[in-house]
Amino acid sequence: MSEREAIGHAIAYRGHLLETQLSASTVNARLAALKSFVTHAAKRKLCAFRLDDIKSVKAQTYKDTRGISIEQFQLLIDGIDRKTVMGKRDYAMLRLLWDNALRRAEVCGLDRADFHPGEARLYLKGKGKIDKEPIDLAPATIEAISDWLASMGESRSPALFVSCRDTRLSVDRLYQVVGGLAEAAGIDRLVSPHKIRHSSITALLDLNGGDVRSAQAHSRHKNLATLIRYDDGRQQLQGKAAKTLADAISERDVD
Repeated sequence: MSEREAIGHAIAYRGHLLETQLSASTVNARLAALKSFVTHAAKRKLCAFRLDDIKSVKAQTYKDTRGISIEQFQLLIDGIDRKTVMGKRDYAMLRLLWDNALRRAEVCGLDRADFHPGEARLYLKGKGKIDKEPIDLAPATIEAISDWLASMGESRSPALFVSCRDTRLSVDRLYQVVGGLAEAAGIDRLVSPHKIRHSSITALLDLNGGDVRSAQAHSRHKNLATLIRYDDGRQQLQGKAAKTLADAISERDVD
């Protein structure tokens, strides 16, 4: 196709991604892949244009990092039927999302070989990392994963968490599992795997008195400023500041 047609398709694709309410980072990653592909084609003389003028979308900072409360998460996991095989799986995944604040891609990317109960550790390939790094596990998390592995039976997949079809659990399926459990628990807000990660970090800041250094080690955020935003959201500092300023102004009676 012509350069004009190609750019039109790329702009339409960008608009479609935004309409599906994907995160800015996901949209930009997909656009970058498309642009890289076309650049490669241009180098091989398969087309006479590039898509360098297609702009990335601006990433938004976290707005609501409060997530759900400890009590709401307790309701969520209490609703899991842990007598069933899939229930044991879901419980183990939820424990990792909460106890270790894992990202959903990290949970789904785990292999059985990454789990070392004797060391009380999980070897995890973190965001943007090449090599796997060890993270410490709490006894309750180890027990939950071990219970799932003992019940899952033989599997041809190396994945730690598999679907009922014995294939690696997808991030979309994990999203559905978490949303379904939250709905069953009567939580009247959108709950996603990443929202549980937010909730885990916020709950830790509540429990440790706002120790952002500890929360940074827990969440594995590179930038401490991100944790400060979590702490600000936890304390609702912006709302308190607005109320303080509003209260400083006297209201004049209007006849």
